Amino acid sequence: MKSMTAYAIVEKRTAKNTLSIEIKSYNSRYLDISIILPSFLNRLETGLKYLVHKTISRGKIEVFVRYKEMEPQIKVEINEPMISAYDEAFSALAKKMGRKKEKLPMSFLLSLDSVLSNEKTIDIDLAKESLEAVLQEALELCVADKKREGAHLQKELLAQISLLEESVHIFEKNQKKMEAQLKQSIKERYAELVESSIPEDKLMSELALLLMKYTIQEEIVRLKSHIEILKKEMLENSQPGKRIDFICQEIQREVNTIGSKNQISEVSQSVVQAKEALENIREQAKNIE
Repeated sequence: MKSMTAYAIVEKRTAKNTLSIEIKSYNSRYLDISIILPSFLNRLETGLKYLVHKTISRGKIEVFVRYKEMEPQIKVEINEPMISAYDEAFSALAKKMGRKKEKLPMSFLLSLDSVLSNEKTIDIDLAKESLEAVLQEALELCVADKKREGAHLQKELLAQISLLEESVHIFEKNQKKMEAQLKQSIKERYAELVESSIPEDKLMSELALLLMKYTIQEEIVRLKSHIEILKKEMLENSQPGKRIDFICQEIQREVNTIGSKNQISEVSQSVVQAKEALENIREQAKNIE
């Protein structure tokens, strides 16, 4: 079992480049991957996303990439048309003012945007190889963090399942008492209605129909089955998040039915305990990958 929340960072420095990759993982219903790269590395985004997708199946994943080459090739270009335009404008202004034309000050030219432009030539193959290796290392750390948090989650979920099993034990222990109480209630109400002795055969017939309707035997059987499936998912399925919520819905339905048939305080308390345990399980399941 793995948690959806995790964090990892890896930094590397070589003679050719320095880079760091930071991964943050959050809760999300689906897999949502964001790669934040320097603009000159945008062409590598698809390949990096594929590596993340192979490793992580669910959650919002943010990957922050910082990259710098130690000796990049830099090309500087002069914007000659712009300089010529300013030179012509200066000449026209000097002529209009009746002054001798002056040379354009170098400090003025350098203060203008786009007079000089530079372009870094990145060794994209080196960047790709370096980033993929470091991302793989960061993903391994992230998964280890997910598993560590997942172990804590599993321990808490199994504790909540134990509370569910305690509630089922109380339901089962009180099943005959609930049926006896129902039988007595039927006798009393039937006697009030007819104000006479009750024909045994008719009473048994009515009682059998009502017991079929109000017994909790079927609910107990289904509860035990659902709880075993829930435990199996948690212990054997590496990605049980979505399944857990569905199974909890089925357990909730059976617990509600038992609660609607109950008239015993001990059973009522166990119904409340079971509902609280289910709520805790469903809340914790939101954090499972």
